[in-house]
Amino acid sequence: MNLPHKPSDQVIKYKDLEEVDIKCADCEEELFKLLRVACTSKKNKLIVDCPFCDGRSWLVEVEGDYFQAPPDDLIVYDVYEKDGVIVIELEGKDDGSE
Repeated sequence: MNLPHKPSDQVIKYKDLEEVDIKCADCEEELFKLLRVACTSKKNKLIVDCPFCDGRSWLVEVEGDYFQAPPDDLIVYDVYEKDGVIVIELEGKDDGSE
């Protein structure tokens, strides 16, 4: 069996882990979670729009490879790039109770 990488390349190292919580700059609601899984030279800038108050997060700059997810009550509605910044739009998740 030929593996594309050595098994050691696929291991997430504890020292690489870093959690980033992104909150709205206006209402301080938690909007997005990032978890760095590898230290790399990859750099990104992002802003997350707030569905609670129509505000947005502060500009967040990260370096490395990240897993990402919104909180349980939100879903990603749209993602686009504007002037070198990744903008993430969220909306409330329909819980089916209506």
